[in-house]
Amino acid sequence: QDFYLGYPVDTPVVLSYFDQDDDLVAVPEEDLTPRLFGRAKWALGVKNAKLVDSAVVYTVHGEIHEEDEDDDEVTGDLPDDEEYVRVLASFADEESGREEI
Repeated sequence: QDFYLGYPVDTPVVLSYFDQDDDLVAVPEEDLTPRLFGRAKWALGVKNAKLVDSAVVYTVHGEIHEEDEDDDEVTGDLPDDEEYVRVLASFADEESGREEI
């Protein structure tokens, strides 16, 4: 029997926001409405990328390049309880009063 390893074609993403303590929080599943998905899709479309509602997670199809960011820049050491994330796009959501990223 042959086994294979696959590499995803698209990049998995999480729709998130910063809470009052500046912690990055994933939008709860019950808040992921078609309207919110549409806004996120539009925000990525402006950057020539496509948001896809895949079977398990949202994914982004296309190349995302930050204008003001050098990919080779050293981010430094983070505390053990923190992770480095890359913000691909952001938009304001009038209904929740948050800026989604």
